[in-house]
Amino acid sequence: MKIVWIESDSVFLNIHANRLRELGYDLEVVNSISEGLRVTENSFYCLVVYDRSFEEGCGVADIMPLVERCIPLIEVSGIYEPGQHVYQVLPEEHCVYLKRPVQVDEFLYAIRTFQGGRESWLTPYEYKIGLLQLNERCRQVITGDGSVVDLTLSEMKILRTLAFQPDRVFPTSYLRDVVGSRCGGVGNTVQVHVRNIRRKIGAHYIRTVRGSGYSFHRIQ
Repeated sequence: MKIVWIESDSVFLNIHANRLRELGYDLEVVNSISEGLRVTENSFYCLVVYDRSFEEGCGVADIMPLVERCIPLIEVSGIYEPGQHVYQVLPEEHCVYLKRPVQVDEFLYAIRTFQGGRESWLTPYEYKIGLLQLNERCRQVITGDGSVVDLTLSEMKILRTLAFQPDRVFPTSYLRDVVGSRCGGVGNTVQVHVRNIRRKIGAHYIRTVRGSGYSFHRIQ
């Protein structure tokens, strides 16, 4: 998931952005809602974080592109306005409202709302995926038989992307972007990473959709 962050408060941003980058998330920071919407137009799967406390005058019309495209949104505000914040037009499953000050774990849990269902998260870093348990911080997976396997950062990014949206087909080109340019080159293709993940957790979890990409099969 690409996170598009619309923010001008560098202190608030750094507290949370550094943690997200440590966990391997792709984060792009912009300074206006119009720029944020432009970035999302080219993203296959993304989340928008918008700190409304620094920009006045934003109305429903400004965020209608998010509504129409069902792009998930985390709205942050310094003032709680029950029933009045403009993002109330978004379906509940597509919008989370946070009031400053926001704790790091609280913010992570808000992101988890759009990553396979909050009820699946054991902690802000541990996620139950059927018979598997993924720990983002340690980059480890506990398999169904209790074995603990270590993942590389690239492997974790791919597994996390697929597992958070079971049965959704992700194009190989998107997964290549998820891994990032630093992991490019001979022997570091998406296919190689997927093969290594299958070897570590079991071949039946990740399906190849010929001509389209990969999807995750949740096994209970």
